[in-house]
Amino acid sequence: MGQSAGSCSVNYLVQSSKAKDFFHKAIMHSGTSLTIWSFVTEPRKIAFIMGNLLGIDTTDSKELVQRLREMNASTLSFMSTVINIVLEFIYDPKNGLMFAPTIEPYHEGAVLTERSYEILAAGKFNKVPVLMGFVSQEGADIYQSFNNIRPYLFIYDLFREKLLPKNLNISKSVQKAATDEVWTQCINGSLGFSTTDLIRFITEDQFVRPIVETARLMAQHTDVYFYRFSYLGEGLEEDGPGIGNSHGYDLYYLFYYDTPNQTATDILTRRRMIRMWKNFATTSNPTLKDKDLNPDQTIWPIYKENGTYFNIGEKLTQRTSLRAYRIHWWNYIYNKYGTRPFSTY
Repeated sequence: MGQSAGSCSVNYLVQSSKAKDFFHKAIMHSGTSLTIWSFVTEPRKIAFIMGNLLGIDTTDSKELVQRLREMNASTLSFMSTVINIVLEFIYDPKNGLMFAPTIEPYHEGAVLTERSYEILAAGKFNKVPVLMGFVSQEGADIYQSFNNIRPYLFIYDLFREKLLPKNLNISKSVQKAATDEVWTQCINGSLGFSTTDLIRFITEDQFVRPIVETARLMAQHTDVYFYRFSYLGEGLEEDGPGIGNSHGYDLYYLFYYDTPNQTATDILTRRRMIRMWKNFATTSNPTLKDKDLNPDQTIWPIYKENGTYFNIGEKLTQRTSLRAYRIHWWNYIYNKYGTRPFSTY
């Protein structure tokens, strides 16, 4: 079980033959191996940049590794933070982290040796039941980070092609057409001056689109229970403008937090969450049978191609539409302009 980067790590282990038979179920909150920030495309380049900043002048990887191992741990930690901040702005902060899992050359202990998207599409992963999903407005707290660097956002207004997802692997011949389509659909005027457009784009681009695609691919080979957590309790404040809760809010209802001013509905939601997650862990089916917790006896369906998912709000409901996240439109963009093989989505 994991959330955010922890959820991505769970997904990587589900994909790896090295983890076969180590676990019998998987729970993934708000992150998968298809989220762009869970994967780094140029690890060697970043490693040598870090070496140069630390005064290691070499092009030999063995020497670089040896010299880095001789460094003080606090120095390495500090420099990795600096590189994350500086290079994310140079290479575009929406294109992922500088330090994350990557594809390894094959060796006896290798965990990831192929592209995640192609692994999932081919069904080459450990076939265990999966409970996974997202919260309704994942991008709200990340919006605050972007809001702190708002002048940087005007770069997207000047170079609109930067808004295109890097993992499209797009050909230059269609870049302008794709840019025009994505900008027209996602941004009303200027990204630098936007608020709701920015939150919605971050929510879709960094979270919901890859998470939904992960569920779709895995559901072709194993049982997937997919959820959207939309409940926003009285004791929690929204991280950004708009309706919805933010990245990590579902954890408040699974783990102990000293949350003030809890209402009866807050407590009911917590009881529901704990029981559903316990049901899945013990029986592989999260459906609540207790009428006190689930008076309508709403069944949590197995996720299929029609996209029926379980919405956890003030009420527990089955839903099929993810129109608010433009999933069908994003799939159209990837089908029209994307070039496989994909690593992330």
